[in-house]
Amino acid sequence: MAVVQRSELGFPNAGQGDKTYTESFHNTKERIRKLFDKGELSASSYDTAWVAMVPSPHYSQTPCFPGCLDWLLENQLHDGSWGRPHHNPLLLKDTLSSTLASILALKRWMVGEEQINKGVSLVLCSIDSVPLLPFYVFFTTEKYLLGAGLRFIELNFSSAADNSLRSPIGFDIIFPGMLEYAQDLDLKINVEPTAVNAMTDKRKLELIRCKERNPQERDPYLAYISEGIGKSQDWEMVMKYQRKNGSLFNSPSTTAATFSHLQNAGCLNYLRSVVQKFGTADPLTEITKQHCYLDSLHGDLNATSDVLELYKASQIIIYPDEFALEKLHSWSESFLKQKLGEYSILSNGLGRNTFQEVDDAFDFRFHASLERMANKRYIEHYDVDGSRFLKTSYCSSSLSNKNFLKLALEDFNMCQSIQQNEEAYFNWWILENKIDKLKFARKTGPYCYFSIAATLFAPELFDARMTWAKASMLITVVDDFFDDGGSMEELLNLIQLVERWDVNVETDCLSEEIRIIFLALRRFICDTEDRAFLWQARSVKSHWLNLMRSMLKEAEWAKAATVPTMEEYIANAYVSYALEPIVPPTLYFLGPKLSHDVVQSSELNTLFKLMSTYGRLLNDMVTFKRESGQGKLNYVLLHVIHSNGAISEEKAIKEISSVLDSHRRELLRLVLQEKRSAVPRVCKELFWMMKKVNHFTYNKEDKFTFYDTRKTVKEIIHVPISHKKFNSSS
Repeated sequence: MAVVQRSELGFPNAGQGDKTYTESFHNTKERIRKLFDKGELSASSYDTAWVAMVPSPHYSQTPCFPGCLDWLLENQLHDGSWGRPHHNPLLLKDTLSSTLASILALKRWMVGEEQINKGVSLVLCSIDSVPLLPFYVFFTTEKYLLGAGLRFIELNFSSAADNSLRSPIGFDIIFPGMLEYAQDLDLKINVEPTAVNAMTDKRKLELIRCKERNPQERDPYLAYISEGIGKSQDWEMVMKYQRKNGSLFNSPSTTAATFSHLQNAGCLNYLRSVVQKFGTADPLTEITKQHCYLDSLHGDLNATSDVLELYKASQIIIYPDEFALEKLHSWSESFLKQKLGEYSILSNGLGRNTFQEVDDAFDFRFHASLERMANKRYIEHYDVDGSRFLKTSYCSSSLSNKNFLKLALEDFNMCQSIQQNEEAYFNWWILENKIDKLKFARKTGPYCYFSIAATLFAPELFDARMTWAKASMLITVVDDFFDDGGSMEELLNLIQLVERWDVNVETDCLSEEIRIIFLALRRFICDTEDRAFLWQARSVKSHWLNLMRSMLKEAEWAKAATVPTMEEYIANAYVSYALEPIVPPTLYFLGPKLSHDVVQSSELNTLFKLMSTYGRLLNDMVTFKRESGQGKLNYVLLHVIHSNGAISEEKAIKEISSVLDSHRRELLRLVLQEKRSAVPRVCKELFWMMKKVNHFTYNKEDKFTFYDTRKTVKEIIHVPISHKKFNSSS
């Protein structure tokens, strides 16, 4: 039988998307590639200030890095603060922290008179628009106590205690610690003493709370925020975390504070290397793995993001005794649920994208999330700000998150335009084969294509997607025919037609329904084998015969009211679950050539059996009540029947859930296994994709019957992601 090419039917060739999307996608890729040549981080006023405070190892009354002081003098913002320009008002604590550190550095070395004069002018010019301050603020004789920086802190000091604002790591310890240092320098800040006392008391409580924790959580956190602890710090403990490059956590501020107290040569060498490499303003190159002390971060969004990644990773369990991962999963889930509650209470918009990701992670678990759906959710919730937040905020000054988001969006929409063409061709194929004329068959066409388009969406894999989608559609027809659409005589007739193959459909088919089914099967099998022969030289007809024979056995059990053993049932049921005509043939179009030995290997057979058994048990578990009412066999019911009343339905479901967990872990272990594996990874991943489709389909109910997939299909296949996030970008 000749192979029908899609282009002959008036449909675009596989992988051919909208030209506009394609050109824009490649332009964005090229722009990002060029930006990687720069790879710069934003300057950190906070870290620069702490490095500026470091005294010379030769003469303690002079700064070791005067260039950092010069940078601070030159980079004060128009409102008197230091930090990133155009700072987010919800990040005001970060700005307060950077500003106070900068003022301390200037005061430490008695420099900055121009900044003071600027501050006086700013205050005098703004006197009509700000609350009236005490007279002495304007006319104090201490020439280094005034300035726009002090004024900024005084006007915004109440924000330091505002729990609705985002807090830098360790802020409740570091900021009050800097206030104490300001007193040591005789730097007066015109704020209410009660406000300062409240922050000091909170700092004491926080330090007590930290010291009550075990050393593994406490020590690295306290060492990391050393600049906020000062003279009372256990510096011997801090030095346990010194790295080979001489730094503490790759943090300039921590390392600067440590050198100022210990005069450690390694710390000084690190600071010199940073200043030499990056110039006078230290870009923030701090530690990015904070999970050893996450509980001390008070809901910081970095902590939430990091714990979210831990939560996702803790779901990748491949052995039965991974108690550490199970414990991590339980802890991270509890932590994230707590943070979700806190976010709903604060409801200030801060971190909306992060917490939407958390919510999605609960709704769509790792083993049940279809990749295309996950990609769309991630793109829609992606934070275009691009800021990272540790002890201060920073971002890449050359690489904007908008560039990456635009690339992902254009890729999604480009693939979507291809999928729309493919779906149109698939719908044409259904009509061409008169499948829509079969009144007994469920109308699952949209879901059949969606299930593979949402998991295997690379443009070049058209043949693989069509093999999966067409097989899924025909399986639904055959399944419904064996369940309700045909008599026992008709079932046998259909099997005999496939076995004989070269038949006269006008005389050998017992009904028009059988004629439609057989012709559609024969065309599809011939077309698939012709295509597969070019890739693999494989036959696929045997997969369909295995399926129909297993379905016939179930029909015979039902007709004779036979109650098979659980072993007999599952040995047949994992085949009748009908994944054999879908997955093995699709493998032939993924790229790698599979030898006869690989196709017949125990590894491939085990992958198939685990996947199919998982799907069958999951389906039986969630549909047993409906199927028991229809008099159909089901593993849950058989479990109860063969226990002679010793096992309830609830207990049977609990035991099956345990088996499902075991099968899922074993399947994932085989997919990830590299040593002693003959099956290519891309082929093994297809079994995991089908497992995720199974879970998505049957997680709560038989969604082929009860769940309206039209909305989901429309969102993934037909609704492009909006470009509204780029309306303001250049």
